Amino acid sequence: MLDQVYKLYVRPHLDYGNIIYHKNDPNRTLEFTNKLERIQYTAALAVTGAWRGASRDRLYNELGWEELYYRRWLRRRCHFFNLRKNHQPDYLFAQIPSTREVSYSLKNSAEYHPGVSTTDRFSNSYFGNVLEECNKLTQNVRDSKTIGEFKNKLLKMMKPPKKSIFKIRDI
Repeated sequence: MLDQVYKLYVRPHLDYGNIIYHKNDPNRTLEFTNKLERIQYTAALAVTGAWRGASRDRLYNELGWEELYYRRWLRRRCHFFNLRKNHQPDYLFAQIPSTREVSYSLKNSAEYHPGVSTTDRFSNSYFGNVLEECNKLTQNVRDSKTIGEFKNKLLKMMKPPKKSIFKIRDI
């Protein structure tokens, strides 16, 4: 019950606008990222009844939650997938560079090349970050036909399955 309350009333506020403010921070060193994650950790403590100091990773694994960083990562990739497939809006679609074929052996045979200098400022921007991350995806994921298929493939990579606690089902 508390799990559903958190997902319905709190998490949407944490996700609002995350396509824009997400920054590439794999080590989770940004203070803003840590503040958001502390809110979710506190909610996980309330949902499970665990004491403060419990392992965040184990709590998330038990609840089937992913870190907010990965939720932002997923939403950015899905937004870019829609942008690339639907060609809309035009002013954003025009900013996507074309893919180029790579002649040497890599896991991906085609990758996006931004065509501009890759400064820190550009790599933290929407297009700089999403193009770099899109190049890291496997060809199987990138060749998805629909957004649902694309999203399911990414979710399998990042989201732990929800555990049934005491064999009680969620209603």
